[in-house]
Amino acid sequence: LTYDVYYEYINPELKMRRERLRKLFFQVVREFERRNQPGNGATDEAGEKADEAGGRRVDIDRINSCMGRLLERKYFESVPPEHEIISLATAINSYTSDRSIATDDLYQCVNRCVASNNIEGVILLRVSKFFTGVFALFMGFLAVFLQTLGFSLGWVYMTMGVIIGSAVGPASITILMEKANGMFVGAGAIGGLIIGLIGWFTKAKVDSDEVTYDSLGKDWPWVVGNLCAILSGLFIALVGSLAMPDEDFKWEQLNERIPLVDDIEPPKDAQETDDKLQTQVKIAIGASLVLTFVLLILWPLPLHGSAGVFNESSFT
Repeated sequence: LTYDVYYEYINPELKMRRERLRKLFFQVVREFERRNQPGNGATDEAGEKADEAGGRRVDIDRINSCMGRLLERKYFESVPPEHEIISLATAINSYTSDRSIATDDLYQCVNRCVASNNIEGVILLRVSKFFTGVFALFMGFLAVFLQTLGFSLGWVYMTMGVIIGSAVGPASITILMEKANGMFVGAGAIGGLIIGLIGWFTKAKVDSDEVTYDSLGKDWPWVVGNLCAILSGLFIALVGSLAMPDEDFKWEQLNERIPLVDDIEPPKDAQETDDKLQTQVKIAIGASLVLTFVLLILWPLPLHGSAGVFNESSFT
């Protein structure tokens, strides 16, 4: 998130540089792709279909000429050192099939191996360290400031459930539901906050006949406020998304819109298949159900049945 903000708003020139280099790379490589080679009989229409099918490939014999042209067009900041050239050759060989390499794979190889041309990783590390320090200083100041005003840490902690709890449901909907409606997701977070505050203040007023720091800090007002915030936020986001689903968004669009550091996709484990991920999902669901059963039923109920309602001595 820190890098996204920096990349989009604080230093947009970095984004412009990446987009310029990306466009330049594919413009140059297009001259060396199989479908553009003379005598291959490929028409423009066939070339477009090959693009759509991900069929753009470059023959290994033309890689050196392609790299030379990229250097001429100032794609590289400087001539890559020898060890990066060796690393690039090794990476290209690993992606080679039928004496050729896919254009997208070639782009990944160049970005991953020619580190001297990548500057975003260094910037990301510097930005992350800076904002980590800023966050630590701000939170320390905020804790001291609230304590000075008389707000205990426990009171603030429980209140945060009312304030941010309304975003839990909408956030879950955005992750689990492809057709989640962005307008109702936002409305759920804001509406849940309002309803949570109303429930919190109302319960404090009903129980104590006043709304004060002490009355708001009792257990039941917090319980009511948290439940109102969480459930109402989820209800608004879910019902709105079901009533007016977003038909345009697809999960695949995330790969195109999320910025990658140095425009390099993180390497995947060779065993990271869809079947393996589905198995891990099932394991996570099973573990969650078992843990819920143990913590809420298997552990406390026998203790309650044997000792009844716990008194103070039961915890000491």
